[in-house]
Amino acid sequence: MPITRLAELPIHEREPLELLALTHERLAVDRDYAGFGWAWVDGLELSAPARPSLFLSRALVLALHSADEQVDSGDVELEFEVEAEIVRAPLSRVLAVQLPSLPRFDDLVLALCNPGRVAVRSPAGGQPGLRTRGRIHYGLGDVTSWLDRDADGREHIRLAARGWAIAEPAENAP
Repeated sequence: MPITRLAELPIHEREPLELLALTHERLAVDRDYAGFGWAWVDGLELSAPARPSLFLSRALVLALHSADEQVDSGDVELEFEVEAEIVRAPLSRVLAVQLPSLPRFDDLVLALCNPGRVAVRSPAGGQPGLRTRGRIHYGLGDVTSWLDRDADGREHIRLAARGWAIAEPAENAP
């Protein structure tokens, strides 16, 4: 059945390592991976070359796939492969529709490549049900996922980007 509304996108909870393509040891990023969904991640590290890493004790990670060709310099064009269908939509519209169905969070991290380094806007201010939600972190440029081991052998997930930012409320927020 074809998807006719953004609310019909199958953005479901997944196991974190599966969601971020970390189920097998790899030396390079899988550039063909186009998975999407969400997962709770404990001890998430957000790293960037020019600043110290930010560690989030518990974050809701929303993994999305940006289209190879971006059509609007003011938004990130997403691409969803759903069975034999490809659905494209701007990030701002997907967030506005999908955020209300996600669990409440203090920190939400978009695991999403942002090739144009577009400033992401939080739809939370314009929707009463989203006012009490927390920060939305997003990467500038490509975002890659890694499974690191601490000195004592414990594993943790690291998302790396050229830089990280926090979404500002949309202009139409009250």
